[in-house]
Amino acid sequence: MAAVSGCQALLLTPHLGASTEEAQVKVAVDVSEQIRDFFHGVPARSAVNMPALAPELLATLKPYMRLMEQLGKFLGQLIDGAVQTVEVTYSGDIIEENTAPLIPALLQGLLSPILGASINSVNARLIAEQRGIQIKEVKSTEASGYASLVTVTVATEAGSHQISGTLFGKDASRITRVDEFWVEMAPEGTYVVAYHNDRPGVIGSVGQILGAHDINIAGMQVGRLQPRGNAVMGLSIDECPNDKVLEKIRQVDGVGVTRLVEL
Repeated sequence: MAAVSGCQALLLTPHLGASTEEAQVKVAVDVSEQIRDFFHGVPARSAVNMPALAPELLATLKPYMRLMEQLGKFLGQLIDGAVQTVEVTYSGDIIEENTAPLIPALLQGLLSPILGASINSVNARLIAEQRGIQIKEVKSTEASGYASLVTVTVATEAGSHQISGTLFGKDASRITRVDEFWVEMAPEGTYVVAYHNDRPGVIGSVGQILGAHDINIAGMQVGRLQPRGNAVMGLSIDECPNDKVLEKIRQVDGVGVTRLVEL
C-alpha cells in the first residue's frame, strides 16, 4: 500500500458499497427472510459452509429435499446400530438435476432420531464424516415406473434397510417401497410398522391391541411378496402407543420386528 499511495495518478477510496443506508436495509431484510425461511423448513440459501443454491434450483429441489428428509427420518427409526454406509439411487427426471444438495437433507432426517435438533442441513455432511459414514450416489437410467424415484439403502452393523420415495404432482411425497415390499404411504404423522406373516388374524390382532388402548387407526398399507408369505404393515395412527403396547404387538403370533415411526 505504501508503494502506491504516493502515486500522483492514483486515487484511493475506502470501500463503502455495503455501508450505505440502502444497502444495510437490504442486507437486514435478506437475512431476516432467510432466517424466517429456515425455521419454516426452507433450506438455507447463503450458509457460509454449504454450497449456495440458485433460486431456480432451490425451487426445483425444495420438494425433493423435503422427501429426502422424510425418507431419512423413516429409515432412522427403522434401523438398528450405528450407520456405516448410505447409498442413494436416483432414477427418472431427477437425474438431470444437481442432486448434491439433497444429501444433507437425507442425513438430517436419518440422524435426527439420535441427535435431535443438533443436526441440520448445514452441518449434516460434517457430522456424517465425523461418524465415518460412507455416502454413495448413483444415477440410474433404468425405468422405475415413476417420473422420478429416489431409493435409499442404509447399512449398519446390524444389517440394512431400504426405502423408496417419489413425488406425486409437484410436492406430494409418497413412500413407495419399504425394503422389498411395495406400498404407498404418505410420509407424515405416526406409523406402527410391523413385519409379519401374511395370514388371517395377524392384522386383526394388531388392530385389537391398538383399539383396546384407545389408539385410532387412520389408515393402513400392507406390502407383500406373495399370499401367506412375508409382509409389512404400516398403520397410520392418531395417538402414539407406549412401549408396553408395542411389546404386546410384537408378541402376536406371526409378528416380527415392530417399530414406531414418527414423521
